[in-house]
Amino acid sequence: MDLQVYDALRRINFGVAESIEGLTALRRHPAFARGELDRLAAMVQETRASLNSYLAGAIEVAETNETGRWYGKRRRREKREDATP
Repeated sequence: MDLQVYDALRRINFGVAESIEGLTALRRHPAFARGELDRLAAMVQETRASLNSYLAGAIEVAETNETGRWYGKRRRREKREDATP
């Protein structure tokens, strides 16, 4: 899996953490209803969990496929080496 994918996942999670911190900071301002901010923060967390679940599942499939390709290459090389006198 390309390193850019893992970096994108890190940035997504960092952005969510920043959003939660922002919503938490707004709770101290009297113009905003704390209950509504809490509800929105929960929605952000739900979205984060959903994103991570989907992305981690797709990454797992891609990494498993790559593992299989590398395993096949290694086995073919080992067989060639074993056959060489």
